[in-house]
Amino acid sequence: MAPLFGLNGYVALLLLLLPSLNLVSGGKLLVVPMDGSHWLSMKPVLMQLYQNGHEVVVVAPEVNVHVKRSEDVFAVKTYPVSFTQEQLDENIRAFGREIFEDLPFLNMFFRRIERLKNTSALFYSSCEELLYNQELMSYLRQNDFDALFTDPFWPCGQIVAEYLGTPSVLFLKELPCSLDSKAAQCPKPPSYVPKGFTGYSDHMTFAQRVKNMLFHLSESFLCNLVYSPYGTLASEFLQRDMTVVELLSNGALWLMKEDFLITYPKPLMPNVIHIGGINCAWKNPLSQLFSLNLVSGGRLLVIPMDGSHWLSMKPVLMQLYQNGHEIVVVAPEVNLHIKPSDDYFSLKTYPVPFTQEEMDDNMQDFANEAFEDLPFLVMVSRMRMRMKNTADLFYSSCRHLLYNQELMSNLRQNNFDALLTDPVWPCGQIVSEYLGMPSVFFLLKIPCGYDTDATQCPNPPSYVPRSFTRYSDHMTFAQRVKNMLFHFLEYFFCSLFYFPYESLASEFLQRDMTLVKLLSSGSIWLVREDFVFTYPKPLMPNMIHIGGINCAWKKPLIQEFEAIVNNSGEHGIVVFSLGSMVSEIPMKKAMEIAEGLGTIPQTVLWRYTGEVPPNLANNTKLVKWLPQNDLLAHPKARAFITHAGSHGIYEGICNAVPMVLMPLFGDQMDNAKRIESRGAGVTLNIIEMTAKDISDALKAVIYDKKYKENIQRLSELHLDRPIHPLDLAVHWVEFVMKHKGAAHLRPAAHDLNWIQYHSLDVIAFLLAVVLLALFISFKTCLFCCRKCFGKNGRVSKKSKSKSH
Repeated sequence: MAPLFGLNGYVALLLLLLPSLNLVSGGKLLVVPMDGSHWLSMKPVLMQLYQNGHEVVVVAPEVNVHVKRSEDVFAVKTYPVSFTQEQLDENIRAFGREIFEDLPFLNMFFRRIERLKNTSALFYSSCEELLYNQELMSYLRQNDFDALFTDPFWPCGQIVAEYLGTPSVLFLKELPCSLDSKAAQCPKPPSYVPKGFTGYSDHMTFAQRVKNMLFHLSESFLCNLVYSPYGTLASEFLQRDMTVVELLSNGALWLMKEDFLITYPKPLMPNVIHIGGINCAWKNPLSQLFSLNLVSGGRLLVIPMDGSHWLSMKPVLMQLYQNGHEIVVVAPEVNLHIKPSDDYFSLKTYPVPFTQEEMDDNMQDFANEAFEDLPFLVMVSRMRMRMKNTADLFYSSCRHLLYNQELMSNLRQNNFDALLTDPVWPCGQIVSEYLGMPSVFFLLKIPCGYDTDATQCPNPPSYVPRSFTRYSDHMTFAQRVKNMLFHFLEYFFCSLFYFPYESLASEFLQRDMTLVKLLSSGSIWLVREDFVFTYPKPLMPNMIHIGGINCAWKKPLIQEFEAIVNNSGEHGIVVFSLGSMVSEIPMKKAMEIAEGLGTIPQTVLWRYTGEVPPNLANNTKLVKWLPQNDLLAHPKARAFITHAGSHGIYEGICNAVPMVLMPLFGDQMDNAKRIESRGAGVTLNIIEMTAKDISDALKAVIYDKKYKENIQRLSELHLDRPIHPLDLAVHWVEFVMKHKGAAHLRPAAHDLNWIQYHSLDVIAFLLAVVLLALFISFKTCLFCCRKCFGKNGRVSKKSKSKSH
């Protein structure tokens, strides 16, 4: 896979993800590099940073291999060390000579250990002399650097970062003994991720997996020789207990010189960024990146999920159309938002056995139940029935699509390059399997963890809260217990919606098919999330985050709304929308809301089509439709009242507008919790809230500066990226269209069963070997004891009788 950004893009990534680095006037970057080829890989980044106007200061020992003062793009600060250039050069030459020596294994092993100890001693000595060089450390502290750039292969740079209180960016290929994955808390299953120096691929035999597990268990002991002294040194210098893993875990970003074209796919953490090929010069400047089309004139089939899912997908289709691709959308004749009025795609519809009125009533009933105060069991029963009715509609729609022979024949003849679908409704992927074409998934999430199961993505319940729990990623013990129970129970709850699709897929494709197996064939997962909003968790290589994709489409306000906003005066406006599903509210609740809105001086634009509350205040304007994102982008926007749908949440973040959240159902409760936990909004219970609650919440987010400051910080983090989510989504759709998939990003975990994935067979085998060894040892000892002491310890009957 070619680099997506080029060197400029990776430098931008380095800069933009460090909020403390001043991008406007030129920041100050401290560099504590690893010598040798590590330094040569790092130099292009430093040169680009220098060209971007930043001051770069490199700290290195006077005795080194490649870090020389001759460089004119950065300042080099050196410090004396206790070894000479000749000693360093001889040590490196000795390493080279030993490679070509034909020695017995044990001789070679001990020679390598001795050489490793000598080299480690040189680097450790250099680190100690850097840390205790008072003049140099005083200079570094006084210079107030914005960030520290270092290769953690030599952990000394991270000790300096801790001492100076400076955020660090770690630049590396990998660390021995999986120190990188341990420090980043990145899962690294030994069942399909080969350990260093094994020479294995990601498809291992049972014997290889056993050996890989043994390497996994023993590697930390082997690394004590090199890295444990740095833990002691860090503890002594920083005057607090510190292990190397704890030290490295404080790195802000991990820039890994890897690419899944040559390394095997494995889990990643959000702050682990792959930059393999960084030394390959990019031939086009970054400013031209977004105009490059990977494939021109392609044909894309789209089978969308209706509702807000479709509204989120539309910007991608519009951009693909502008890039010259033919877009064909398949949808049922009866739907909510997918209409033939749009001219950037052709729409093919198919008949379904339900009417528009039935669908609209079902959606409205969903919304109405959110305002009913019912006993818990009654609410659960009603919700289950409503879910079943909705599921039946979607299942019926899918069945009528698959068995529409004329339409399916037409799709097969059209020879599309790829299929874009939302896997929340799995019908699109069944069509993809039937037509034999690669698919791109466009989604927020799939209930019950089907997305993580299908991608083989680790999803630890210890810190990844399950849907509908409303927990954060910092849970108490009781919350973790409940989260684990949700983890076990969620699959049973999902049977209502998803299990029928397994039977349908098996029947239609004429082979056994589970939902996880069906979805695991997706080439790329475009996930509408951003870790500014969602909690950090592991990702797989084919999972691309595009949260905020809808924020690109900002237009000037039409005259009607421009006039309202301008007339709001210094107080500004409040934007109020409970989403496309809520067209009316029970009158009692509508009057409470109207009363609360009337207590603030701001002009309120309320998207509402129900009966007008009789107590509606003069400051509140009811509209059937409003340009939500455009209004939030206006400088006079003071607050945003939202149902906490992901679409609106990201628009609020993009435009830095603090929120009052009134979640209704589904994942909206979890969304509201995330915003509230970040101090960017206030959550109200839609059933229990009073007019005073609404008034107090609005006054809090408008007049308490902390809410505006917190949402502003989230907005800056969200917008600081080298490529916009929309461009990223379009890139990956075109990538799949051109390359007919993304097989190089598919992890070998898909080829393992549950027992193999968790290495239970390997653990059982090793345990059996240990128990057998203990049993044999015990029996051997027992046999020896009997041989040695048996005759002396026993007195025969004959001897006894003689003594009497």
